[in-house]
Amino acid sequence: LTKMDEIVNKVQKAGQGYNGNLEIGTLGGQWMGDDFTDLYLKFMSAHPNINMIFRQGSFRDLRQWLLDGEIDLALTLAFDVMNVPEILYEVCDEDYPVLAISRRSRLGQQKVVTLKDLAQETMIVISPDDSRAGYELSRMFLKNSGINVSNIRYAPNLATVMMWIESAQGMGIINHRSSIAANTSIRLLEEIEIDKRGSPNAFAWCRSNLNPAISLFLNQLKR
Repeated sequence: LTKMDEIVNKVQKAGQGYNGNLEIGTLGGQWMGDDFTDLYLKFMSAHPNINMIFRQGSFRDLRQWLLDGEIDLALTLAFDVMNVPEILYEVCDEDYPVLAISRRSRLGQQKVVTLKDLAQETMIVISPDDSRAGYELSRMFLKNSGINVSNIRYAPNLATVMMWIESAQGMGIINHRSSIAANTSIRLLEEIEIDKRGSPNAFAWCRSNLNPAISLFLNQLKR
């Protein structure tokens, strides 16, 4: 049998009751949502003998865990993995960026907010140490949208970005699946037009990972 034949046989066996694990890493600072919860429930119903195990981490954590084989799949933002040769990914939904600020802040309480008002605010941006792609994308969004700020503060991970915004330490660029997007104490500055290039969520996996449960999960994702 060829390597591919062996993989196909494993996948077929998995669908027939194979006992195994599927370890999934999720991005801290992002909300899973009902759609992903439904996806996981459908997969567990279709493959009750495959044990789903979850852990949460930063952009850098997820990339490294995939490469080290510590997780099988990562639910992350596509921009962070699209240029990593060893990692493949499947986009699972579209999203777009929006500026967010705490309603406890001076600007958050202002009735009308304009581009000019943003100049004196602190912009919270993901550190390039955690996600070089996320850092560069954030800077590009600011430049293309004509947003000039006096101070930029770098957060070590996405969860910290959310906490700093929530505690009125500054404003930041989030998406609508971010953990704070539905928080009533957070104001989404939809009136500020920023680069609406998408920031889709994606399931990523290492091309060398031969766990047959990955293929079964991706098939469920496409249904």
